[in-house]
Amino acid sequence: MYNIKFIKILENFSYLIFLLIPTAFIIGPAAVNIAIFLSIICLFSISFIENDWLWIKDKILIFFSFFVIYLIFNNILFNSANLSTEKFIKILGYYRFIFFVFFISTLFRKLNKKKLNFFIKFNLFIILLVII
Repeated sequence: MYNIKFIKILENFSYLIFLLIPTAFIIGPAAVNIAIFLSIICLFSISFIENDWLWIKDKILIFFSFFVIYLIFNNILFNSANLSTEKFIKILGYYRFIFFVFFISTLFRKLNKKKLNFFIKFNLFIILLVII
């Protein structure tokens, strides 16, 4: 159904994002937001290609959704004088962190030991470089 090269490119791209996330924290907030945004796109792409949407039924996502709904109602009820779409969008923006967690967990399931060891060595090198 899908081209095998496309699937391989998507897996390598998602691994590259995963590899560069600690470096993005060093670069700055814009790099972190871009990395998280690209990781969410990869999460949905991988889930769509493999038809694996089990992470949506996860208890953590359900709990986090109730928490976000609580924040929205709290903002509407107790802060109705200063209610704005900017605050509403900011509250919905918290979903990016939970999607990022599911991206990391999905990627850890797919990684082999060779890639995981390279990830550890690469980030250890970056940490030592920053310390020096």
